[in-house]
Amino acid sequence: MDHSPLGISIFTDSSSSIQAISSTAPSDNESIAEIRELIDSLLSSGTRTSLYWIPSHAGIPGNEATDTLAVNQCSSSPDPTLLTHLSPDEKTAVIKKSWSHDHLRALKNCKKKCIQMRTSFKPIKWHHHPTRKIAISLHRLRSGHNYLNSFNHRIDTGADPSCRFGCEAIENSQHILIDCPKNELARTQLRRLTTTNKIPMDVETLTGLNSSIDTKKQFAIRNLVARFLEKTALTDII
Repeated sequence: MDHSPLGISIFTDSSSSIQAISSTAPSDNESIAEIRELIDSLLSSGTRTSLYWIPSHAGIPGNEATDTLAVNQCSSSPDPTLLTHLSPDEKTAVIKKSWSHDHLRALKNCKKKCIQMRTSFKPIKWHHHPTRKIAISLHRLRSGHNYLNSFNHRIDTGADPSCRFGCEAIENSQHILIDCPKNELARTQLRRLTTTNKIPMDVETLTGLNSSIDTKKQFAIRNLVARFLEKTALTDII
């Protein structure tokens, strides 16, 4: 799951979805925002995502032949009696839920915490931020795919994995968020919040992956981490 392909191609019959995702205009739709963040994160890791529109039905010989057979069958056979207590919307919901469950279970073969903590595909609200640069930085810290020296070293073993600010320690999420002495003063409020609420000061907590913390505190942590990243200009290197 850590292998990053050079490119991903996605084919869809929804031109409106492609337009919404490709647009540079801000979107109130959390799913669109999350997809954009994921595409940006993949690109930063060396994987380019291409979206292609394909016609949904018309002009495809196989589909049209199937339609013809279906129409002929309906016209030559008596109407079947279907006994069901579910409406079409309810059936669709059941199928979607089953698909979602199976897909999430397959994804959890990846042992990353950002995948393991999920119970559904619904957006996790405190994983988002209105400032795009901060939102992308937080996503990269959660996923582990970023521009920090430790990740660069995984791609190029000749690259120096140590802290660019002069520390001998490895420059990873733990180091820049918690350990690097250069920005210790900027962590004052974060340390106060975690100490007061008896919350661990670790990467999982600061990136919103500690599911034992209530929603109100999750947003408080996210806002302080965002302020920390902005104040220290770490968004420029993540």
